Amino acid sequence: MLNDFKRDRFTGIVSCVAKYDAAAKTAKNYFLIFRLGEITYGDVALPNVARLSDLLMQQLNHPLMPTATKLCQEQCDNPGSMREFLTRFVATKVVTWEQVETVVHNQTQAVIQEIVATSGMLAQTPGDSIDICFGHDGHALNWSSLMAGLPSETAAPSQDPVVASPVAAKIQVPSTVSETSAPLTPSVASPSVAPSSVAPSSVASSVASSSQPTVLSVDDSPIAQKMLKRSLDAYCNMLLANSAMDALKLLNSNSEIELVFLDVNMPGVDGLEFCKAVRSIPKFKELPIIMLTANEGLVNKVRGQIAGSTLYINKSVEPSRLVEILHQYTNVQGSGSTSSSSGAANADTTYSLK
Repeated sequence: MLNDFKRDRFTGIVSCVAKYDAAAKTAKNYFLIFRLGEITYGDVALPNVARLSDLLMQQLNHPLMPTATKLCQEQCDNPGSMREFLTRFVATKVVTWEQVETVVHNQTQAVIQEIVATSGMLAQTPGDSIDICFGHDGHALNWSSLMAGLPSETAAPSQDPVVASPVAAKIQVPSTVSETSAPLTPSVASPSVAPSSVAPSSVASSVASSSQPTVLSVDDSPIAQKMLKRSLDAYCNMLLANSAMDALKLLNSNSEIELVFLDVNMPGVDGLEFCKAVRSIPKFKELPIIMLTANEGLVNKVRGQIAGSTLYINKSVEPSRLVEILHQYTNVQGSGSTSSSSGAANADTTYSLK
């Protein structure tokens, strides 16, 4: 029957209601998502963005995944679109399309194997409400690979065959997913993330120089970014990110970053939460993170320390102090004085970076 769905180029949901197990007092449900006769997803419950996010976090276990997931879910124009979520998720460079497809493929194959070995009823619900697919071309899972290891049509079944309802039959598929239904979790090796060496085009950056350190500034205020860049541009290569999402991309794609200036108050994921996420990654344990804030009280400083900040300073800071910090925490070339460079004109002025 699965081959029939492929031949007929079916788009929609194929559900399997397993025969009731009196001993276990349960009857399992399985769902396969088809698009033009190809399978794109399989699970023990209807898929949605939250369920897919949980599956990826369980299987790939990247420290930045919770932060990236939250950002992508908030930025989706259509919160219910699994395709849009995955596209944004892959764009963070935390995961690749290949990793996502591997996780979903392995789970879907496990679902198919259980369906084939289960007595029950198959039914179909046409429609394209679940838009999951993979890669930049939006392809489905590999059919031959999914069916690998299954008995051929001519082989004698080892268990009772599936008792299928007529293919034309339709069932009413529930719109919500049971919270008690956990995804199948076949063992999946967590591939290493291969960050791109090219910074995202949406993030402003300076031309890199091998003789200067690379510094990342994360702030949603263009004015604050301009002031910081003006103070430090003569001493380092500045990379500018206006959100935690942009900063995430740059940290994953640029291994030369020696210092981060991080605004505390940003929309979506704030500086404190982002700092915690960065600190959870071993290679960033020692990365200097300087938090800039308009609220420099003792309680806020403690919060910054707990989050993992190296320094917690007020945004009303002199350029000379910023240069001192740069010299303290990076391998900047030349003198630490602010009076003998193109940035000297800034040393006599106190900029409010609010």
